[in-house]
Amino acid sequence: MKKKMLLVGTLVIASSLVFSACAKQSDSSTNTQPLNADAVSSTVVSEGMLIPQQDATLTFETSGTVTSIRVSKGDTVKAGDVLMVIGDQTQLEAQQKSITADLINAQQALDDLNQNAGVDKQTAWKNLMDAQEAFNDAQEEYDDLDEDEYEDDLQDAEEDVIDAQQDVEDAQADLEEYLDLDEDNSTRQRYEDDLKDAQDTYNEEVRAKSEIQLEHDRIVNAYQDAEAALAVAQAEYDKRQDGPDTDMLASLTAQIDSLQASQSAVEEQLAKMSLTAPFDGQVMETYIDEFEFASPEQPVLVIASTDQWLVETTDLTELEVVNIKEGQPVSIEAEAYPGVTFSGTVESIGIYPKMDQGDVLYTVRIKVNARDLPALRWGMSLTVTFEQE
Repeated sequence: MKKKMLLVGTLVIASSLVFSACAKQSDSSTNTQPLNADAVSSTVVSEGMLIPQQDATLTFETSGTVTSIRVSKGDTVKAGDVLMVIGDQTQLEAQQKSITADLINAQQALDDLNQNAGVDKQTAWKNLMDAQEAFNDAQEEYDDLDEDEYEDDLQDAEEDVIDAQQDVEDAQADLEEYLDLDEDNSTRQRYEDDLKDAQDTYNEEVRAKSEIQLEHDRIVNAYQDAEAALAVAQAEYDKRQDGPDTDMLASLTAQIDSLQASQSAVEEQLAKMSLTAPFDGQVMETYIDEFEFASPEQPVLVIASTDQWLVETTDLTELEVVNIKEGQPVSIEAEAYPGVTFSGTVESIGIYPKMDQGDVLYTVRIKVNARDLPALRWGMSLTVTFEQE
């Protein structure tokens, strides 16, 4: 029993010596390794998702019933193509045509106004000279008018009218005494003739007075009219001195501005009723059918540009992303096409992280080289190998 214990103790001591020697040899070996030795970099492999370079989920700005869907899923479209329409555009389109016609006419009138500015100015000058001549004649006649003489003549004529009126009344009174005589009685006829003469004289005196007044008023009115016509002609000429008629120019310009504003408003309404492609691409999905009601901002269609595919990584950690740089080549394999490898280049590296179960992850976007690609689809799962130099 004592021998067995001694043997075990001896073995333990021997083993300790061997381990001690090995440890020293290991320490000696470690101490010979350079402190600044480069760490061996390893290849970074990440999972990613395939996305188009450009995509958009389209919505209407206003509400309405879908009256026309002009594309189907998978169709290729060009930027500006009408994809879907809500509501009845007939009334707005008729209004648009009417405004366009009015705008063309107003613009033509403005062009004519500018083109004929020289001729209009010459015409205005001639009208001004004619108005000046007419005014000079009217003024000369007006200056010759003697108001005092006119008042005297008018007063004399008024007295003559009064006297003639009295003669009529006297003749009427004289005739009253003989009205019971026969109509062919000479005395009655004589007094009837006297009354007629008196009445004729009265009418002549009234006409004479009226002619005095009319002649006076004609001269005054002619002068006033000529003066007003001269002012108008002068104003018309002044408006054309530096170009087209300023009033007409302002009116036509305001009319065109108003029509253009109305046209823009109608176009804006029509645009809100039509869904157009924002870029060249392919219709990926539709979420609504004809005659269904579409609310504002309700997704109704998805369009994407698939001429260029991109990959976005989903699991690159903070420790891995520091070994990646823009322009770095990558190898890509789609889960749907095992064994088929295609290439790409790092386009951008995210600077803002996202947290996933305690891991700090960064998204790297990769531009897929377009040559020799399999039939890729949006959302496919990919494995990306970042090639190291």
